[in-house]
Amino acid sequence: MKTTQLSDSLLQCVAELDDAYAMKGQQIETHLEKLKYEKPLTYWDYIQLETLLTIQSTKTTCPDELIFISFHQTTELYFQLILSEIKQLVGGAVQSDAVFLAKLERISRYYTVLISSFEVITQGIDPAQFQKFRHALFPASGFQSVQYRFIELSMTDLRNLVAADFRAGLSADTSLVEMYQFLYWKQPQPAGHQPARNLTLEQFEEKYDAVLTDRATALARQNVWQRFRQQYADSPLTGDMVTVLKQIDRQANVLWPSMHYRGAVKHLRTAAAANGTGSTEWKKYLSPKNQRIMFFPDLWSADEKEHWGQLD
Repeated sequence: MKTTQLSDSLLQCVAELDDAYAMKGQQIETHLEKLKYEKPLTYWDYIQLETLLTIQSTKTTCPDELIFISFHQTTELYFQLILSEIKQLVGGAVQSDAVFLAKLERISRYYTVLISSFEVITQGIDPAQFQKFRHALFPASGFQSVQYRFIELSMTDLRNLVAADFRAGLSADTSLVEMYQFLYWKQPQPAGHQPARNLTLEQFEEKYDAVLTDRATALARQNVWQRFRQQYADSPLTGDMVTVLKQIDRQANVLWPSMHYRGAVKHLRTAAAANGTGSTEWKKYLSPKNQRIMFFPDLWSADEKEHWGQLD
């Protein structure tokens, strides 16, 4: 049996592992024994490739529906990354100024990828095919992305997500429960003479209203805006943070919905397809000029607010 002289660095590593496992009430020998029988990790196992390629469950025979569902699944993965960064920003110990800024920059980069990738939808899907397969998706809608709502709740105070028509009625005494009922995405957007009942919204509320109200309460003082105000407003890096916060605000509330608006204009421009999923009036819902949602309104000038939603 071949014996090898163990280096000091290897011995040190083993000693550290022994201490780490001992703190968990475990023996290092068990874990070392396991290593002898483990299979080498492969790329396809690590990302679960075979499983990943089976979850695009299209509902029609239109080839371009695969593009549509794959894009939305990819989008949800980026939302997960954004939420992971937000959790690190507000969910634990206070980060250093540099780390806080770096994580804001990460979030902005994720939005940059999402926004630039939307051409996959606007330019990459045949409008005639979209007109066919969209009916098979009713009443499902990207509107029902709970991760997107988590991001909104995690970024800002709840009052900043109240529908524009109701904001003037808010006061310092307005409760979170009251504000939640008037969030911009909870207001029915009936198209034409359609009734206000919205099956897409009803499905979403039935599944997620309880968890969203709990999340809204938990984040009332633990969102990105509050963490910035409480910990970093006087930082040497405050100027840089403000720049990135404003960039995220514009990406999330102007550029991202504007890309959806442009896609809808292209694919739903015919009279027969004027209504969005769930019979909503997408021109109102997707228009950032109409919704006027800002995560960080205190960072914007009066003129910037006046022209909110306009693209360069």
